[in-house]
Amino acid sequence: MLIDNDGLLSAEEMWKNLAGMKRNTEKWNIFSFGNDENIRTAAVNDFILKNMKIKNGKLTRKEFRTGILLGIWDRQTEKTQIISDDSRNMKNLRWDENDMLDVALYNYYKKKMTKGK
Repeated sequence: MLIDNDGLLSAEEMWKNLAGMKRNTEKWNIFSFGNDENIRTAAVNDFILKNMKIKNGKLTRKEFRTGILLGIWDRQTEKTQIISDDSRNMKNLRWDENDMLDVALYNYYKKKMTKGK
């Protein structure tokens, strides 16, 4: 996954490499359409900004793993239980059509097509 072998992971490296990761579903896939135009890079940039401690703009392996685990923990648990629905993670604000349509991507292309006419 690390392109330049510096032991750190940048947003660009994440964006380029995570798109090729094998998935069991196409739901919630920010890479499924429009990846060439980098429309959803804000999600990766946000992850980097929230989890970087050692070096600005990059993550260590530990920071990456910790960020993934804390993200799941924060969005899918409460004090005494695991949340089995999407009531806390707010996927419904970002995804539509049975979790297959990226709302931000759809709005981007809708705006782009309207300008082109």
